[in-house]
Amino acid sequence: MAAASERTRLKRTELSQSLAGLDSVDTSIIVFGSLARNEFTTGSDIDWILLIDGQAAPEHLAIANKIRDEIAKLKAKPPGEEGIFGKLSLATDDRRA
Repeated sequence: MAAASERTRLKRTELSQSLAGLDSVDTSIIVFGSLARNEFTTGSDIDWILLIDGQAAPEHLAIANKIRDEIAKLKAKPPGEEGIFGKLSLATDDRRA
């Protein structure tokens, strides 16, 4: 666990540097899985989404593509093929008063 914890710390630092400035006042880059649990290993993928708080705009897709490209440059394993991670997601509240 100590090795995974250290690997997680290093990968988070690397990601923070690589993705700096890609989030904004209406977006956040969220990571999940082993990276979020502090259990990152050499076989781990990087599960992420770009969370949009408000209306989606064309530039959000460009940002998500840039995030994908930056993660690929790190030679990191991309998110799984299930299609849950590695994309945009809207933070909406559909509850009616």
